[in-house]
Amino acid sequence: MNKVTLFLVVALFVAATLAAPKKIEVSFIDHDNIEEPNDGGLVYTPHGTVIVGDIEIELTRNGILNPSHRWPQGRIYYTISQNYSSAIHDTVIAAMRELEHDINGASGHCIQFIPRTNQVTYIEIHAGTGCHSIIGFNNHGKQDVSIGAGCELKGIIMHELIHTIGFWHEQSRPDRDNYINIDLTNVKAESRHDFNLHTTTEATTLNTAYDFGSIMHYGVYTFALDRSKPVITAKPGKASDTTSMGQRLSLSPTDVLKIQRLYGCTEDTTHITKPTTLTKCTFESTECGLVIEHTTFNWIHGRGVIADGPHAGYSFGTDSYLIAVQSPTHATGVAKIHSPTYRNGPVCVDFYFYQKGPSSYLDVVVQGPHLTTTVVKNYHNNYQNNWVHSKTSVNVPVGTEFTVTFQAHMATGDVAIDDVHIYQGHCV
Repeated sequence: MNKVTLFLVVALFVAATLAAPKKIEVSFIDHDNIEEPNDGGLVYTPHGTVIVGDIEIELTRNGILNPSHRWPQGRIYYTISQNYSSAIHDTVIAAMRELEHDINGASGHCIQFIPRTNQVTYIEIHAGTGCHSIIGFNNHGKQDVSIGAGCELKGIIMHELIHTIGFWHEQSRPDRDNYINIDLTNVKAESRHDFNLHTTTEATTLNTAYDFGSIMHYGVYTFALDRSKPVITAKPGKASDTTSMGQRLSLSPTDVLKIQRLYGCTEDTTHITKPTTLTKCTFESTECGLVIEHTTFNWIHGRGVIADGPHAGYSFGTDSYLIAVQSPTHATGVAKIHSPTYRNGPVCVDFYFYQKGPSSYLDVVVQGPHLTTTVVKNYHNNYQNNWVHSKTSVNVPVGTEFTVTFQAHMATGDVAIDDVHIYQGHCV
């Protein structure tokens, strides 16, 4: 090769290298947290109340049927601890504004959260132990609302503020035994009080249907001794295939309706804030647009116990899930399922996973033709033998193509996923 030819080859190589578009780096934020962070133990407070799970109850109160426990004119005065970071402070305010927006609509002010000046009865939001709140208005001065470590997501804060407005948990309503089964043998002894059923003298359904999707409903495995087995299961035919108990994403229409009825406001559930869903799947019968890649291992639908997998899915305790099981013919390999192609910009990847070791594990990969392939989650060595909640905000420029792939790296042990929800924007 002469010098001229060599020069041209080098020049072409350099030109091609310079012309090649640079791959876009993917950034992400980890939002993994523990559901219902309070441990459910009984904690007595200095002012005559008892904390049961995430509820602080006056020992002499009668429940939300008593009109004196509703906030006068729906006005809830508050202070927020100055010890919070600005980000957590802003999340608390965002939770209040979303509640007002969803409940009030265009009809006016049904519920208002108002900064306290000199009001005698008000709520103080602070970083206590776990998450808990008094039920309703108690007219004896300051009422604590604890938003402690692990509770700082908007949905959990809204859950606690609805206790403040005047509501018990959905699974404690008087008619709950028509809709769910509760296995108290699988509940920590100190937490069983939190599953008490409230009678019609303590609480009212406000003529609404039982709501598995309420932001006030416990999850299937809340306070479980053995978190591979469900505590709450839906009775046959009572829950829809898209139901997921224990969601902390947004108010349901029934949540809004009950608050409006309790406070005598105009009934309007047409303006509830919800994220734009791109993909949502509970794996009851299909993959909902997710695509299984055929490799040495495959994802399959599971119901009940399969191999070393869970006893039930996450959604409502008797449902299906997706599982990759170890193979008698292959020592190692990868099972993959990927999302459709998105171009919507940042997304939240929200799902539950279950993995039993000693060496199989899950990771989540974001990739696209113009992106640097990025592992946004890696759960190697995370073997808890129970369903674990995973939430990640993934930052991708609007218009850039990408997919999300769930990869089970198989060796010894099984991996399962359920309740996959990918929605537009950052996780809330």
